[in-house]
Amino acid sequence: MREIRRADFLYVANVDGYVGHSAGTEMAYACLKGLPIIVAEGVKSFSDDIPLEAQQILRKSISDILSASDISQERFKDLKEELVKSERINLNEEEKRILQSLVKSLLKDLKSLSL
Repeated sequence: MREIRRADFLYVANVDGYVGHSAGTEMAYACLKGLPIIVAEGVKSFSDDIPLEAQQILRKSISDILSASDISQERFKDLKEELVKSERINLNEEEKRILQSLVKSLLKDLKSLSL
């Protein structure tokens, strides 16, 4: 989460359009922090662990698609400039609550694993 806070945007390498629980949680956290979200492929499906309400919010929070084969320093530089000019998603209080719940759930799971 610390690295996401330091980032200009979040890049999700969602192979075959799938977003797993951890990646979905990272997307939720980035969204809560107002960071743009870039995916490698259009999202086809999410982990069943991500509530449908959260999936809908995450889908609309995606700023752009950048395939892994198109990644380069130059493309990231251009993308960063484009994202600075783009509008951020505005979450209402209910959407924030839904995403915060997703983040808290994963952090709780991770904490229990480390004990």
